[in-house]
Amino acid sequence: MLQNGNTARREASARVTQEALRQHRHAAMPPPAEPSPELPVHVAAAAGVSGEELAALLAANPQACGTEDAHGLLPLHHACAHGRAASACVAALLAAHPPGVRTRAVGGLLPLHLACECRSEHAVALVALLLEAAPETAGSPDRRGRLPLHVAAGSGVSTGVARALLAADRKAATAIDAAGATPAHYAAAAPESAETLVLLLEVNPQARVRRSSRVSGACVSNPIHVTKR
Repeated sequence: MLQNGNTARREASARVTQEALRQHRHAAMPPPAEPSPELPVHVAAAAGVSGEELAALLAANPQACGTEDAHGLLPLHHACAHGRAASACVAALLAAHPPGVRTRAVGGLLPLHLACECRSEHAVALVALLLEAAPETAGSPDRRGRLPLHVAAGSGVSTGVARALLAADRKAATAIDAAGATPAHYAAAAPESAETLVLLLEVNPQARVRRSSRVSGACVSNPIHVTKR
């Protein structure tokens, strides 16, 4: 009985020691870093406030335009992604933080990629502003090898967006992404991009026979086969 009692006391003492060590290690560890919260200017850019309202926010915090949120997005990314912002709002963001137009977010996305993905009445004007500030971004791929023209063609945005991108970089029509797809493949897979497909095939007739392994998760061979599905 005495031996059993000693064993129980030793086990209890060991448990107390282990718990003390655990608490000590936990206390010594720094608290996990919290993600950067969105600033008012991030929210305002996404909501598409007027240029005057945005100017008031920037006057209170001039550095806000260069501040990324938890996802690496600048206010300019938010404005382009949500598509509610008019030209005056985006122009103010570009003027306040010129490097923003070349800043990549998650997935290597530029503000131009995001603007090309958003079907909005402001899309053509926004793309024009972004291209005026950084025309070379028309030929900049994301991490999947997609140029802004790939994104526009697959998103069903106005054909005016594709025309603006081609004016900045006509070679974009022949560019292939990581799966070997041209912008025409993307347009062929998007019913809303019928006019854009015609435009792309005029610029790049060879896309008719160009084979690709995958577009938007669907196996395809060439744009003609896609349109027949």
